[in-house]
Amino acid sequence: MQAWGRLLRVSLAPSAIADVLAGLVLAQGELPGFGVSLALVCASLAVYHGGMVLNDWADRRRDAIERPERPLPSGAIGPGAALGAGLALLVLGPLLASTQGALALTWITVVALLALAYDLFGRGPWLGPALLGLCRAGNLSFGLVAMESLADLSPMLWCAPLVYGGYVFLVSRLGRYEDGEASEYPSSERRGPRPAMLLFGALLVSQLIPWLPLPEATWPGRLIALGLCLGLGWQLALCTRDLSRGWTRALVMRSMGVALSRLILFEAALASMARPPGGWWIAGLLIALFFASSKLRRWFPAS
Repeated sequence: MQAWGRLLRVSLAPSAIADVLAGLVLAQGELPGFGVSLALVCASLAVYHGGMVLNDWADRRRDAIERPERPLPSGAIGPGAALGAGLALLVLGPLLASTQGALALTWITVVALLALAYDLFGRGPWLGPALLGLCRAGNLSFGLVAMESLADLSPMLWCAPLVYGGYVFLVSRLGRYEDGEASEYPSSERRGPRPAMLLFGALLVSQLIPWLPLPEATWPGRLIALGLCLGLGWQLALCTRDLSRGWTRALVMRSMGVALSRLILFEAALASMARPPGGWWIAGLLIALFFASSKLRRWFPAS
């Protein structure tokens, strides 16, 4: 069970849940009924975790050399079982979304295809991060459009997935130094602003949230978002300082872990700017999910 939990990246599930809940509350000011919300969250989770499984399946040969402790190269799970599970989840997501209408089905299908494109051939230094940014922006947008028509949505709402996708793109670019680009620089040259600039860019993007022109935002909501963003920014600033002094693969991995684990706080800041009191309740729920995610990482560490 632990091997499957690691392969599925169960510890990251709260961030996929946060995407959809933040999008729903931004669009409507509250969540729809329990059954509808559950179907949409499960659709998002299926696509997210299906993409994670196929990512490891596609990387299994390289992981056998670089990360032999992962479930597939270690032999804990067979490649055929992983391929079948990943594809089944990518199909299940759109099936669940179809219960809420054609637009929800179409939107999550596009997200699933983007995830599949990344897993199979989107590993370039710029294409890969761009696809990941689009996937996460699309997951947040799934919550925006699932219960609304595109014509009814305020154009200002689209700034939320735009900023979110930009943050994920920059953090994913940073990850290139963990996976491959670090090998292009000998240890003696691992200085200067290369990865630090990317993380600093993500920090700046995160500080845009309280000032986004979201239509239902109130000043109390903006103050909550500001507090969350300052907390997030402080942690990113500490990592940026360390990277600017001299970086190693291990330091990049630690900085990536900080930036990605705080995605839920990013979403909580967005949710807090939705129409009160619904937005504030969801922001509180997402903060609780942030702590739940840290607990899950102890049982199913992401690798």
